[in-house]
Order: sequence, then structure tokens, then C-alpha cells
Amino acid sequence: MIARTNVTGGLAAWSRRVRPMAWLVALAMSAAGCTMMGPDYARPAQPLPERFVDVAPDGAPSGEAGAPVPADWWALYRDPQLDALIGAALARNADVRIAIAQVDEAEATLREAYAVLTPQVDLGATASRSRISELGAQPVPAGVPLTRSDHRVALSTAFEIDFWGRLRRGAQAIEAQLLASRYARDVVALSLAGTTAQAWFALRSLDAQIAVTGESLQVRAESLEVVRARARGGLVSDLDVNQAEGARAEAAVQLIELQRQRAAVERQLGVLSGEPGLRVPEGDLRAMPVPPLPPPGLPSALLDRRPDIRQAEAVLQAANARIGVARAAM
Repeated sequence: MIARTNVTGGLAAWSRRVRPMAWLVALAMSAAGCTMMGPDYARPAQPLPERFVDVAPDGAPSGEAGAPVPADWWALYRDPQLDALIGAALARNADVRIAIAQVDEAEATLREAYAVLTPQVDLGATASRSRISELGAQPVPAGVPLTRSDHRVALSTAFEIDFWGRLRRGAQAIEAQLLASRYARDVVALSLAGTTAQAWFALRSLDAQIAVTGESLQVRAESLEVVRARARGGLVSDLDVNQAEGARAEAAVQLIELQRQRAAVERQLGVLSGEPGLRVPEGDLRAMPVPPLPPPGLPSALLDRRPDIRQAEAVLQAANARIGVARAAM
């Protein structure tokens, strides 16, 4: 019974001590939202036309009106090998992985910045139970309990009052920097996907040129045999034979050069996709479908979708927020 009474009394006293502290925390939080130093970011207004007239090339399929270009735009070509190469490049490329790590770092920094804006509360509780020995030197008086319980609760708070908005402006700057890191990651990924796609189409173009040059070499070789037969019959001179031999040799040299270029592009694809020694079988460029053109719209809307431009704007937002941080620190 005595222990229960002590606990109840201790909690009541603790509650009386906490009430004014809670009022102080609430007052500090309300005071922190009073003033924000520095300008709020606003995108500059630009006079833009309501519509933009653009004519697609004849015979080119157009996309659905208002439909945005998908993030995996290369899937429009419906080529499984191209999809696999770009997917491998995005998963294994070191630059992309560095950009992803930088985004993770920025997210952790933002969480830390927002944590500073909230009160830090530490709550601790201890309990002990002791018993008086009956075998001690002094006898225990009658009516004194042999056991005693002790309960203690401790609460501490810490909060920095952000009167001039220094912490909030700092959090805004870090949040904008996080957006810039994400857009930088998108820039790296978009550039890598575009470079891989360009190398892929260059490879398929070389395949087509190699096929045409191989056919030309065969035709010139057959033509050389005909000229030689006519020369043996005295119908043509040796000059005609030499010209036919030169034409065949020229086609052979062109074929070797195209094969060399193809091997170089194939190695480039291996480096981009993280697969050294990659071997890509020959393919037909004409078999690939023509993807639909993006829907017509304002050029400004196209610019607004570019991650490098959005990254630059996020950096500007961060710099604008740091103005408030600097003014609040004065």
C-alpha cells in the first residue's frame, strides 16, 4: 500500500512539472513560425503563346494528344535487345550508381535538417526495490515496512527557437538541393540511355552497310570474272581488267573498314552496358518499327521536362533559400 501511494504521488508531482514545460514548448513552436528572412522563390513569369503550331513530317505517326513521352522511351522501338542493353547500362554504370548514392546522401541530410526543427524530448524512468535486513545491528521498529519501492521519471526537452527562419530556410535549401540531386541522377540516366541507343542504331546502320557492301563486292567479283573472260577472247583490253580489279578491291577495302567500325561500336556497347566482350548478332534496321512522334505542344513545355533545366532551377531555389539563412545569421 505504501509503495502504491508513493508512485501515485510521484507521478502527480511529475505531471505538475511537465505542464509548464509543455506550455513552453508550444510557445516556442508558435514563435518559431513568426518570421522568415529572405525572399520566397517564385519562377519568373514569361509571356508565352497559348498554342504552338507544328507540322509533323508526311507519313510519320503522331502520338496521342497530351500524352507525355514515357520515361522508357526506348521501349517504343520494341526491340528486346535494345531494352536489355539500356537496362543493363542503367543498372551497372558507375556514373548512375554515384548519382543514386548522392541522392541517398541528400535525403539523409534533409531528414537531419527537419529533425532540428522539432523539439528533442528525452524521457527516462527508473524503479528500484529495497529490503531492510532483520539481522542488522539495529532492530527494525514496529510498523516500519521491511521493503521499500522507489520510482523516478525524468523528462528533458531541447528546442532551438527559429525566430528569423534560419533553420527553415536551411531546410528549404537542403530540400531544393535534394531535388537538384534527383534531377542530376535523371540527367546521367537520360544521357546514358541516349548514348546507348545511338550506339545501337549506329551498329544496326553498319549492319545494313555491311550487307549492301558485301553484295556489291560479290557483284564486282562476278563482273571481274566476266571482264577477264572477255579479255581472254580479245574483246577488251587489259585496262578494262585492271579497272574491274580496282573496283573489286575498293569494295573489299570498304567492307573491311565497315567491319572494323562495327567492332568498335560493339565494344562501346559492351562498355556502356557493363558487359566487356559483348557480342551482338547482326540485325536488320528496316525491321524496327518507326516510333510515334511526341505530341505537339509548346516548346517551353518540352524545356520544362528536361532534367538538366529542372536541375538548374532547383540549384537556383537552393541559392534563394540560402539568402534567408545568411540574413537570419546577421
